[in-house]
Amino acid sequence: MSKKKSLTSEERVAAVQEYLDGKGGYKAIARKYNIGATTMKRMVCRAKTEGIESVAKASPYRHYTNEIKEADSRRLPQWKRKLNRNMYKV
Repeated sequence: MSKKKSLTSEERVAAVQEYLDGKGGYKAIARKYNIGATTMKRMVCRAKTEGIESVAKASPYRHYTNEIKEADSRRLPQWKRKLNRNMYKV
């Protein structure tokens, strides 16, 4: 089996739109774009809950500014702050 690839934002939106238009199932469209069926299901679910434009972003993980990270770390006990500095690289 060939390696799965990363899709561009246009390809992600096109794949989800094909599914929503009824042009194929998860597996068929995933095979066409050379991605996993689970990835396809997650993108469709995200499009249904957050809108089709939300699929254009590759990562569903939220990115936080340094100010938010710093404010969050102030609420932690001293020993956890040291751990978080290494984790957040603030």
